[in-house]
Amino acid sequence: MARIDIHSDTWAEVSAWALSELQKTRDMLESEATEPADTPAIRARIKLLKRLLELPNKVAHTDEPEVAFGIEPPVS
Repeated sequence: MARIDIHSDTWAEVSAWALSELQKTRDMLESEATEPADTPAIRARIKLLKRLLELPNKVAHTDEPEVAFGIEPPVS
């Protein structure tokens, strides 16, 4: 995974948008008007927004092989 420049204008816009959406979504979850059947989708959206905001904290491990579908590539 490529590193994210947290000082860029792009990341500033993306993170500001995600924080705003996260607050709106949390408010929606806590609203009495929200139907119980809607809460799983709302919780999933919250989780996704949190993961987006955590992306800069992820570090690419180039020394570890990528594993796709649980199958490791052959050792050379």
